Order: sequence, then C-alpha cells, then structure tokens
Amino acid sequence: SLASAVLADLYASDYQFGYDLRPNGLEESLPLANHAVSLNPGCQFAYWALALNYFLRQDLYSFRRAASRIIPLNPANTYALTGCGLLVGMAENLSEGLSIIKKAVQLNPNLPSWHHIIPFMAHYNEGNYDAALTEALHINTPDCFWDSMLRAAVYGRLGMREEGLAALQELMRLQPSFVEHNHVLLQSLLFSEQHVDAVRAGLVAAGLKGL
Repeated sequence: SLASAVLADLYASDYQFGYDLRPNGLEESLPLANHAVSLNPGCQFAYWALALNYFLRQDLYSFRRAASRIIPLNPANTYALTGCGLLVGMAENLSEGLSIIKKAVQLNPNLPSWHHIIPFMAHYNEGNYDAALTEALHINTPDCFWDSMLRAAVYGRLGMREEGLAALQELMRLQPSFVEHNHVLLQSLLFSEQHVDAVRAGLVAAGLKGL
C-alpha cells in the first residue's frame, strides 16, 4: 500500500510542479492511489495521495472525503498535518488550513519551509503585503518555482521593482514554460480562481508580461 501511494504521489507531484517527466502521470496516479487505499485503508499516505489527486483535478467533493481521513489516522504525523493544511487551506478555507498548520508547528517546529505558504496567502489576500513578504522569505524551496513565484507576486504588490524582476528571472529559469502554462501551474498550488487571479495580478505588477 505504501509503495503504491508513494508512486502515486510522485506521479501527481510531477504534474503539480510542471516537470512533465511523465506525460500521463496524473492519469496514472489516481488508480495507484485508489489501489493503495484498497490494500490498506489504514495507510495515511494512501489517503494523502488520493486527496492530492482530487485536489489537482479540482474535484472538491472527492477531495473533502479523502482529506478528512488523513489526520485521524495519525494526528502526530506533522508532515501529513502540514500537507493537509496546505491543501485544505487552498481548496477550502485559509483559516482552517492555518489552524491545521499551527497544530503541526506546536508538535514540530522544524517543518518543511513550504508550511509558510498558507500564512503567506492569508496575509496576501488581506493586503498585508509586508507580512506576506516575511512569510515568503521563509519559504526555502530553491528547486521549485513556487518559491520565486510567490516572492515575485508580493514584490509586485509592494512596488519593489528590482527585487520583483530578479524573482521573475528565477521563476522563468526554473519553469521556462510558466507564461504559456501559467493557469495550470498556478492552479496546481492555489486551487481557487480567487487565489490564482490575486497572485497573477502580483506577477503582472512585478513586470511579468504575457499573462
């Protein structure tokens, strides 16, 4: 079950990060995640892989069902808590996602740096761009375009032109097809059109053309 779930997660993540190493990865991922759940309904990572699949497919009903099973299977798994907080925050409610991540931080202060994405988005949507920038600067995923994308967006909102252009250059280095596929790539993290439009506006303000 765990092996199947991990493979499902790898295929789904390949799609989410826009690597395209496996062209049909997302289509192959869902059967693997369902297989993992069928082999062991007590496997927490199997439900994570399933929830991620439905998140990427914009299937909110199925996402809710899968995500609701993740935390109860092991509330002390802070990686699962953090991942669930990220997906729930984007797909459902930023406040709910933030609450989940705060519980994870209480259990483990050394979480992956991407746990700052939800507080970033909460501040960004409220127009608290200085606070959003503080969160963005704590995200340390140098090989993933999310890092530079979010920094560029908030730099754009703050009118920090030089910093914004530098972040955009890094974004385009990491994801050269970002402009062409921006909606899919934005949606793969941000889920809702509200979040997508808000971050896209920040990128345009930073100087990204063609969006």
